[in-house]
Amino acid sequence: MSASSLSNRNEGSLSKIEPRWWLLFAIVTVGVCSRLLPHEHNFSPILPLALFAGASFAGWRSAIGVTLVTMFVSDLFLGLHWTMPIVYASICINILIGRLFVTSRQPWTVPFGALLGSVQFFVITNAACLTDFSAAGVAQCYTSALPFFRTSLAADLLFSVVLFGSFAVVQNLVPALRDRRAVSN
Repeated sequence: MSASSLSNRNEGSLSKIEPRWWLLFAIVTVGVCSRLLPHEHNFSPILPLALFAGASFAGWRSAIGVTLVTMFVSDLFLGLHWTMPIVYASICINILIGRLFVTSRQPWTVPFGALLGSVQFFVITNAACLTDFSAAGVAQCYTSALPFFRTSLAADLLFSVVLFGSFAVVQNLVPALRDRRAVSN
């Protein structure tokens, strides 16, 4: 194999990889910054990011990696806590929701996926904080968490529309991102 054909092959593969890696880097950077900047409790784009990653990335490694790296890097600054495995597992469920239910051909699936993701996150993460397993204790736990759920739901709906809408615009500008395989691994 000649040096020029090897060079051409490398240049061809680099041009295919570059948009994907820039996209992944940008998503992680924006996600980390969004958690570190002052904001209302639970008004974060992390669950929509997981939904987006599940729907948009062809490979599971990228979808899970981008989302959990974003969480972990920002948690290093915000503080590590005992509920992290439960929170991270719930975030991975959002990736699965994105993979199974959200499609670009049916726009209604984005708000549906955001709603479904918000509800499962609310139920799972608040169950982790239960201390009184009586009916009254469970009711008290979830009732106390309702203000946070409203904020989270609003953020999930807003950021899902922004993420999926922005990506649609970027796909029109960068043809290499139109193919789901362009964001793989």
